[in-house]
Amino acid sequence: MRLRRDWRRIRAGMVWIVLGAMMFFVLLVPQHAYGATQCPATREECQSFIDILVDSYVEEVGADNEAVYVVGPEPVFDLASGDPVFSGTQCWSVYCCDELAAFIFSVETDEGITFTLSTGTAETLAENFSFSPGETAQIAMRGDDLLYVAGESGDAYLVYDNGVCNPCDEPLQSLADTLNQTPRASRRVSSAKSAPVTVASSKTLGVPYVSQGNNPICWAASACQAGRYLTGNTGWTAVSLCNAVKGTLAGGTVADTRDAYTRFTYSGSATRIATTHVSGAPTESVIGHWINAGLPIHARTSSNNGSGHAVIIDGYKTYSSGAMALRLVNPGIANPGVVFATKSSGYYHFFYNTSEGNTFKWDRGSVVFTGWQRPFGGSRWSYFSSSGAKTTGWLKSGNYWYWFDSSGYMTTGWQKVSGKWYWMDSGGAAVTGWKKIGSYWYAFDSSCAMRTGWFKDGSTWYYLRTATNTPASGPEGAMLAGGTWTIGGKAYRFDSSGACLNP
Repeated sequence: MRLRRDWRRIRAGMVWIVLGAMMFFVLLVPQHAYGATQCPATREECQSFIDILVDSYVEEVGADNEAVYVVGPEPVFDLASGDPVFSGTQCWSVYCCDELAAFIFSVETDEGITFTLSTGTAETLAENFSFSPGETAQIAMRGDDLLYVAGESGDAYLVYDNGVCNPCDEPLQSLADTLNQTPRASRRVSSAKSAPVTVASSKTLGVPYVSQGNNPICWAASACQAGRYLTGNTGWTAVSLCNAVKGTLAGGTVADTRDAYTRFTYSGSATRIATTHVSGAPTESVIGHWINAGLPIHARTSSNNGSGHAVIIDGYKTYSSGAMALRLVNPGIANPGVVFATKSSGYYHFFYNTSEGNTFKWDRGSVVFTGWQRPFGGSRWSYFSSSGAKTTGWLKSGNYWYWFDSSGYMTTGWQKVSGKWYWMDSGGAAVTGWKKIGSYWYAFDSSCAMRTGWFKDGSTWYYLRTATNTPASGPEGAMLAGGTWTIGGKAYRFDSSGACLNP
């Protein structure tokens, strides 16, 4: 069908978008009996949430906002028991151009509601059978590996993690028929926005996706994502990086993660990626520092089943409503693994319906990039604190001084600071002593400032121009050499090396 082919081209490169509920959702949303087909909050609150989510979705895939609408919700069941997967878990069907394009999941936990928009499962289903425009889908899960979906037609399918979709066998079809007896919603919730929801500010770094595959190596895959972004080094894979650090494919600690980053060196440099670990939930201002400065964040999260997971934060959006959404690159889902999440009850939450089927929250701290880095995956050096703040002005690193401009980038060449001239070599270090720059010799004192006027080096006197073309043609600070020059009304002779012969 042409519309489906067109939609697939539109959504190329996009798989997942997730938004958690804003804080006021958590405070206002009551507990509901599972299986209710009404919004978990008031219609106004639900509409506001959908507006934000649809806006992010439309922007990400480049679709027409008026072509996207949502129907539902429907409850989500555990296929084996017939009980809810989580209390208050519901599914909404999202259509674009009257074709099934995505599912929205709302999941209630002790810490509030997390909303998820997933295109992966919808894509798999759309390739196997058709939904009538405006239909809702009944979804159930079985174990850790399978996702079950039944349309209003009564057909039932098993959708595997790898994207394979097969018709259900007779027993499962029988259970599907039972589940399909649940009254269904049949109304559109959103085809037009109730109120404008605009993006106040945003930043996306574009960290490349790396899959962890079926291995418990999310920490290595995430390190591979950020390492490739910063250095451009694509030689490491998630598997090879994990084996280099651990010697086996296994979960990793903070120390393992930091070790993994040291395996990446910046091109044309021996500098390795430096990191530190920050505990606790970061504030929005700290997150903004990192992202705006051009550095992703290696976030360590925990699942409601006790397991851990690592993702890369590579962007954010702030909305006119005051909500801040984070853009995650998740190695545990299909390429490109893009997720959006907002804060609820003090933590950022996200949910995705892969084999885990769990909610995650960012509560295990972060591995962040400090010291010398080249932000935005570029070629200019910056120096970062653990808060993500770029150094500006002077910095002493090792035995050398460096000057960073107002944008936080290391400078080279001539720099005038507080009325004094300095020369930064190709590595950014401010020089001291004698330095030939172009055709002229200059002298720099112990503070790295360029000397002018008379200068005695050992037992020899030299003269360095105090201003351009004084006393003869040449730049300020350039050493006089070869000839006789009048300085302060007296004639002085200088040899070819600049030594004054009659001081």
